[in-house]
Amino acid sequence: MNIQQKSSVLFYKVLLGFVSLTLLFIGFAQAEPWISNRFAQNCAACHAPGRTNRPAKGRRCTLSCQGCHVNPQGGGLRNTYGKWNSQRWLRSFNSKTFHGEKTPAPLVKQPYAKRVKKLGTGKKLTKKELRTPPHAVISQTHPPEKYYDKFSWSEWTKDVDNESQFLAIIPREDPYRLERSLSHYAGADVRYFYGDYKVGGLDTQDISLDGFMAIDLGLRVRPTTWHKLSFVLEPRIQDPANDYAISSIDSTRGYLKSAYVLVDDLSYNSFVQFGNYRPLFGNMNVSHISLSQDISGFSGRPTFRTLSFGTAPNIPFLIINYIMSSDAHGQSEADSLSGSTLGNDDDGLVISFGGRWVTLGLSTKLSYWSSHREGTGSMSGEKRKWNMYSLTAGGTLGPLIANLEMVRVERDRRNADGSDAGNVSTIEAKIRAWKEAYITSSYSVANTTSYLTKGNATEMTYGLKFFPISGFEFEVLVSSREEKFKDTNNKFNREGTLKIDLTALQLHAYF
Repeated sequence: MNIQQKSSVLFYKVLLGFVSLTLLFIGFAQAEPWISNRFAQNCAACHAPGRTNRPAKGRRCTLSCQGCHVNPQGGGLRNTYGKWNSQRWLRSFNSKTFHGEKTPAPLVKQPYAKRVKKLGTGKKLTKKELRTPPHAVISQTHPPEKYYDKFSWSEWTKDVDNESQFLAIIPREDPYRLERSLSHYAGADVRYFYGDYKVGGLDTQDISLDGFMAIDLGLRVRPTTWHKLSFVLEPRIQDPANDYAISSIDSTRGYLKSAYVLVDDLSYNSFVQFGNYRPLFGNMNVSHISLSQDISGFSGRPTFRTLSFGTAPNIPFLIINYIMSSDAHGQSEADSLSGSTLGNDDDGLVISFGGRWVTLGLSTKLSYWSSHREGTGSMSGEKRKWNMYSLTAGGTLGPLIANLEMVRVERDRRNADGSDAGNVSTIEAKIRAWKEAYITSSYSVANTTSYLTKGNATEMTYGLKFFPISGFEFEVLVSSREEKFKDTNNKFNREGTLKIDLTALQLHAYF
């Protein structure tokens, strides 16, 4: 084989790899609750302008996690509503190459505006109007958002008589139609990190970040024409060359992140879910190494065998999760030693109740976690109770988006009498500086260490988030944590200070 042939083969291999990776990027992303605060007042962030309503029993409109994700608990594969938002709003520039779409024009410029007005007077639509779905009209990339405010038209308060009238003013490409017509749906989420992770004080560690943190895949299949039934699989592949990813998440290089059966879009927007996944508790944080995640026990990204019931009829939402014991396949030895992950061999109950409002993008949620562990394998003989409480609140004011979370954790000591307890409070702020570019910061304070032992901890992060085009996020992040250990009677026998500094550039693709 000559040099020219070798070059051609190499070119096609690279091209094939790029195309294969691109085909995976369809609709996957981690949950970020602040996005709901950000777009709460913009109805066109989820569907075409001018939507009327069905009676409450048949209505799906919600600002809860299932507003953007297939999983009602949040995170993972996005649904077509989440994809609509990303393609039309969560971007600073439009790019057809990366599946961007122009922003839909306000209702007054839509070709079906007359239909909406006619319905507003209480008249019936003609057979032709009922039979022909309209098309959306597009406008410039970022028209004034006041034209999309839920209160900028009154039609959304009107209920139509039947499904035919409801569909008559929903365009062909609207997520409402796509959600009920796609038999299968796939997606991926890829995060690349570059930077440095340093630990000093009681421990010393210096890890260079340069590689893919993980690749999450997702697939939703509807086995029948009944759109309410779905099977969902979400495996995770980790980069074996990234020591940071392996040591801080899990010792394995690939595992099943979640797998469940979902029956949703039932009366009053309720659902039933069963399988392996993480129940909703507190604020979902995409940073698995944050102080709140460490103390709560979610730093290892654990999953649980769970049966869930929930409902989200517009403003309020309620999710009840029953955790059932299963094999602890998602728990690594490193996690077992640190005690920083709950594993998935628990029995218990998790309840989250709250509401999300259009006004100021307000949100609040109260979560309760109570589980009991029967250890297996290297943790055989361990019996511990976990009780956690979380209160979250958030909203928007002009360019500012703020969220507050307060968590209380109570945990039995491993194979010993007594228990450990502590509180951690976190406030996150994002300022929209230009289009979809945000200045970010957060501050956490705890009256315990990340191991839930005697001491205290603080953590400060700041950075920049930028969504240039649909499906891409760039983030520069600087984080500094200081923990003071004051317990010489625990197994770590520690008394002193631990400092953790993280500086990273993240490239995130999820389209």
